[in-house]
Amino acid sequence: MENMTLTEHWIKDPDFTGHYVTFKDGDKIYRIIGADDGKRVPYTPPVSNKKGYEFMGWYYGDTEIWDMTVTEDIVVQARWLKNEVNIQFIDVNGKEKSTLTVTPIDNSFKNVTVTEIPSAPYLDGYEFKGWTIGTDTTLHTNADLLKLALTVLARTAPDDDIIVNEVYEQKQTEFTVTVVGGTIKDGDVTGTFKPSDQVYVTATGGSAGQVFSHWEKDGIIVGYEETYAFRMPSFDTKLTAVYKTIPEEKVGTAYIESVTAFPESNKVSFVSVVSVPDNKRILRAGVVANTEDALNGEELTIDNTRFQSYNSTTCRSYTTFKYTFTKGNVNEVWCVRAYVQYTDKDGNIYETYGDMVKADKDGRINGV
Repeated sequence: MENMTLTEHWIKDPDFTGHYVTFKDGDKIYRIIGADDGKRVPYTPPVSNKKGYEFMGWYYGDTEIWDMTVTEDIVVQARWLKNEVNIQFIDVNGKEKSTLTVTPIDNSFKNVTVTEIPSAPYLDGYEFKGWTIGTDTTLHTNADLLKLALTVLARTAPDDDIIVNEVYEQKQTEFTVTVVGGTIKDGDVTGTFKPSDQVYVTATGGSAGQVFSHWEKDGIIVGYEETYAFRMPSFDTKLTAVYKTIPEEKVGTAYIESVTAFPESNKVSFVSVVSVPDNKRILRAGVVANTEDALNGEELTIDNTRFQSYNSTTCRSYTTFKYTFTKGNVNEVWCVRAYVQYTDKDGNIYETYGDMVKADKDGRINGV
């Protein structure tokens, strides 16, 4: 059967002596109802919900249909009150990350103000450039100016949602891995990879009488398995296989891989990397953080952390996991440690903390 289009047609009753009331919402006809001369309309049709609006009634000019008698054929219109303006924030992958709803003040949007927007996350290998609004390619690089532009738009009470797009620029596309005392998966000691690529390095053996102990990066232990897997960061990386006569005990590892500052938006992002031995399972992986003043010289742990930010779902599928923590409104020196909680097959729970790093709105503080 071929596709068919059905069109609704209204035919007036030639024997009807009253008047016809046509109910419309814009150009759409909802119903045509007959009313006796000098009488009120007997009923009104229901209307479908309209997102962002509240139905106020059926009106003939400025008069609601229930407040008038019908003396001629008339057309009445649905009247709506705009009760919200939605601002959708779209991430770099084109997916909605959050929606901000602006509501009227005294039934009007003329005095509303957009006072906050969600922060743009740090993405390894990319540089955040700003925001665009809708199809306009104008780049807004300042959060306060973006709020002002959104305020101006919200005060017009647009019918459609306001769309805000995060804009990122890819940095260098490939970086180098160098391996000492081992090889990359294909047998080479160097290789180039894109950020977030999965990289495998394998220990190949030490001097006579020595066995593999662990992998180190910049003097930090990053893993205890002879084949170590990690996600490529957005910078060149060197890994060293360490061999000893008596190897280190295999435990969880945690460290801060990078610190990236965004002075113009007063934010700092910390990337933590954790790993656990093959016979263990990650429960939580992320960071603990507090201000230097609040710690007052104390060691930063989960007991005195101000922010405990971690993943407790996806991480359970991995023995190595990378997590990004972004702190906004950075007006002090922040202390951050990578953190992992893991378990063995007997249900015993362990915790590992990485070395503490410090940063302010301008980035990592050298030497810490």
